[in-house]
Amino acid sequence: MAKSRRKPRPQPGDKLNKLLSQGEFNDEQLDEALLELTAGMSAEQIMDASRLFAAQAFNVAGFSAFYRLIHGNDLPAHARQWVEDIFRVCAAEEKLYEGVVLWAWRGSWKSTTISVTLTAFFVGHHPELTNLIIGANDDSAEKLAAAVARIIELHPAWQLVFPYVVPDKDKGWGAEGYSVWDSRMGKEAWTQKTSSTIDPTFLGAGYNSSRLIGKHPTGMLLIDDIHDEKNSISARERETVVRVVAETIRRVCAWNGWTPMALQVMPDHVHFFVSAPPKWAPAQVVGSLKAWTSRDLRQRFSVIRGTRYSDDFWASSYYCGTAGHVSAEAVARYIRENSGR
Repeated sequence: MAKSRRKPRPQPGDKLNKLLSQGEFNDEQLDEALLELTAGMSAEQIMDASRLFAAQAFNVAGFSAFYRLIHGNDLPAHARQWVEDIFRVCAAEEKLYEGVVLWAWRGSWKSTTISVTLTAFFVGHHPELTNLIIGANDDSAEKLAAAVARIIELHPAWQLVFPYVVPDKDKGWGAEGYSVWDSRMGKEAWTQKTSSTIDPTFLGAGYNSSRLIGKHPTGMLLIDDIHDEKNSISARERETVVRVVAETIRRVCAWNGWTPMALQVMPDHVHFFVSAPPKWAPAQVVGSLKAWTSRDLRQRFSVIRGTRYSDDFWASSYYCGTAGHVSAEAVARYIRENSGR
């Protein structure tokens, strides 16, 4: 007597997956599918499930949900504004311009948000298109492309949101370019669909790299921090910044009766040796110097006003030490002799 096969037990999410595959459904059907999916779930699990569902949509809300799943924290408010601007341009019926320029301060997560996470999100929704990340040099651009690749290949959230978009290592998965394919289609069908596409899905390259020759991105073109000390800042500009900082520090010292002993302006910090009366706490001295130099730099340089949305120019941290048993002359001589190193 032949044994009858048991029907597979229904799994949470079956109804929702069926609706999504159909592409057409009403609110009542969606509510019923979501109730089935969330039955027995904790509040945290329900929230994660809702983000997975939201990330299926190619819009700002979808990206915000994807960002939370990838990084474990919410999309910062200033970064959300960037993403809204980008999607607004993408959705514009009249393509008067087809790009967005973002001026952002160091540490604002612009590269992580846009060049890495948004690129991955775009690839998940449009695996058939090609994308290009351009940086100051091959190394910096390739680091961004490699970060995108790690999300696609290794991140658990990617497997949940875009389980069908997988690396196509036969075509390429490395510094010369990363390719993906949509496994919902057979490999032969995908190859036929993309037969006219020569470029990899995404590639990172320096702005003057030979890797860019012949590349024609059909998706996103990202130009991320192509200016560095070698190609943008002249010696005269650097000298002007140093002069403004030094003049401001000396002026603030004169106002408050402090005696500047030695000053060294480095590319990203300042060494300053100062003698101040005991009534001045070190934090007060540092705070005053940072506040006034921030003000003068913002007034003098428009690029700083355009890239720093707050009044602060310096990082919030600082190091303060006392001369102790070392003579003031020795400290001053050390700072002078190490200037420019």
